[in-house]
Amino acid sequence: MVALSLAGMGFKQANEAVRAALGSSDSLELHDVRAQRYLGCALGERASLEIFGTPGNDMGCFLAGGRIEVHGSAQDQVGNTMGGGLIAIHGRCGDAAGYAMRGGRIFVRDGCGWRVGINIKEYGDTVPAIVVGGDAGCFLGEYMAGGCIVLLGRAGAHIASGMHGGSIFLAHPLERSLVPEGII
Repeated sequence: MVALSLAGMGFKQANEAVRAALGSSDSLELHDVRAQRYLGCALGERASLEIFGTPGNDMGCFLAGGRIEVHGSAQDQVGNTMGGGLIAIHGRCGDAAGYAMRGGRIFVRDGCGWRVGINIKEYGDTVPAIVVGGDAGCFLGEYMAGGCIVLLGRAGAHIASGMHGGSIFLAHPLERSLVPEGII
């Protein structure tokens, strides 16, 4: 495993350093991560990133495989348009995690922001899944067309708005008045 410090780097420089390091190792440890965007985008099947700090927006976007583990929290759009692989966050994540996912798994130990799982869909025999250990903001599973979301905390308002496929499992029941018409 190769260790790399991103201290003082902007997102462009950080991503160039990560891509260069992935040229010599499939496994990287990233330290001093402070909101650098796009880390792990389109990460390959055998590659893995272990991140210490708080990655910025779109971490793991277009993830095609591989593994990203965050020791801390993550910002918005984690796993945006993800097609496969695994993202594990030992903290919380911001808004729109798993936006337009088609495959893979996202695990968030703590809570998440708004619109998590928006527009996720199954593709072929791949079923995307998101598991959140804490509370979720509003619009969880909005426009969901497939896949699975498991929420162990409490759901915000407008859960499953526009949902027409997939499953959402809740550890805490909702008041019937909070369940959108047509959703069971």
